[in-house]
Amino acid sequence: MPGFPRPPAFAAFLLLAPAFAKAADSPPSFNRDVRPILSDNCFLCHGPDAKGRKADLRLDTFEGATADLGGYAAIVPGLPETSALLDRIASHDDDERMPPPKTKKPALAAAQIDILTRWIAAGAAYEPHWAFIAPRAPESGDGIDAFIRARLREEGIAPSPEADPRTLIRRLSLDLTGLLPTPEESEEFARAHALDPDAAVGVLADRLLASPHYGERWGRHWLDQARYADSNGYSVDSGREMWPYRDWVIAALNADMPFDRFTIEQLAGDLLPNATGAQRAATAFHRNTLINEEGG
Repeated sequence: MPGFPRPPAFAAFLLLAPAFAKAADSPPSFNRDVRPILSDNCFLCHGPDAKGRKADLRLDTFEGATADLGGYAAIVPGLPETSALLDRIASHDDDERMPPPKTKKPALAAAQIDILTRWIAAGAAYEPHWAFIAPRAPESGDGIDAFIRARLREEGIAPSPEADPRTLIRRLSLDLTGLLPTPEESEEFARAHALDPDAAVGVLADRLLASPHYGERWGRHWLDQARYADSNGYSVDSGREMWPYRDWVIAALNADMPFDRFTIEQLAGDLLPNATGAQRAATAFHRNTLINEEGG
């Protein structure tokens, strides 16, 4: 990003700020709101790849984005009006605009510019990937419900009324096992729910989680990602016996196997000390690729 006179594009954009008044109630989250914009539009030329980086500008780190580039900086925390990044993305001059027209990327939308503006105004706080941020329990003690209620309030949406017990057991059963409850199970749950709703839901959830069908229902998501199949895929597409791997995945889910062990046994179960037959079967993860059995 070479030096340039400050064009009026961003100043003109500031006149649009009232249109985003509702969104301005809370500062944008870097991971949720800002990173996707920068990643899609900026990181190819101003990201972690040193060989592909342009103008010595790095926008994927706080240090790089706020570095002195010769009397100006792409991002000046707390001062969007002096942040060069905002001038470039709001510019209508093809020689100034970022991302450049030659990248075939469209100019940023007003809503995206607003997010970046409010984020910089709030201090331009960067965050590591969400997987490396330790989760914190909400002070209310309501678990995930606290986050859901907070977002509903933010959007001005009232929660739906609580479902009737027969709807609840149908939803829980389909979600946890993929199977509908029997009429007898529905009636039994309705009677228990009338006496103590919270206890009834807890007992039902525990029963469904202990069902062998739980692993079948949720193991399919991993099997899809692992490209599980009972045939080779290419050409004649003849059958192959992969069911022991499928059964291992289902059993692992039902046993609530820790994820590190779940992945280790699939990647290298046969290399573990005194590997069991099940641990060797887990490494069939590597055999889920398509196989061609043409002559030769």
